[in-house]
Amino acid sequence: MSTWYRNSRSYLIDYTLTKKILLWICFVIALFILLHSHYFHGKRRNFFRNLTEIMAILAMVSAVSFYITTWCSSSLEIQFFQQFLGYGIIGSAAQLLDNYLVYVLFGTIREISRSLKLLIVIYIFITFSSYFAFVSVLPFVVNMNKPETSFLFSCVGVYLWLALYLVYNSYFIFRIRTVLNSKCFTNEELIMLKRKQRNAIILSHRNLYHIYFV
Repeated sequence: MSTWYRNSRSYLIDYTLTKKILLWICFVIALFILLHSHYFHGKRRNFFRNLTEIMAILAMVSAVSFYITTWCSSSLEIQFFQQFLGYGIIGSAAQLLDNYLVYVLFGTIREISRSLKLLIVIYIFITFSSYFAFVSVLPFVVNMNKPETSFLFSCVGVYLWLALYLVYNSYFIFRIRTVLNSKCFTNEELIMLKRKQRNAIILSHRNLYHIYFV
């Protein structure tokens, strides 16, 4: 890790009392999601439950990782828990699963062609790699503190990543709203639908709220 430490960009965050409280709030919310999932589903498991619980666990581990830095004495330890683990591995994994969840939920209300599926998956991994590579991988072999590599990180790891993320969410907001607007149901009609169809519509509305929130 010494090579990674020397080559990585240092932007350490000082966790004040307010930030510590926010970390524990995030931890408690993620724990509540896990407990609610267990209470609601019991022993039944499905893809959406597994994905949701994994994301909740990642949120909890991320909060703990950031909180640990308040006890660390060396800058190497702080950078490891903040940048390499917190923002790099855990943060990027959570973003990857979040994007994948949006895509899969959309597939419950609209058939997606094989070519579009491939394009979406490639897009998700490009978005993931545009940030993860600069934070957790490249510092092992490239000095990210040089002006040229620092500029490249700003362009790709910050601005391009943000643009890709916003375009992805905007695209699915448009597609989901378009599908839902073409399938407007009254409460009585919604009740009459088959359970699978009704659940798909309900999940799609939740998917919209989820995209707006993130």
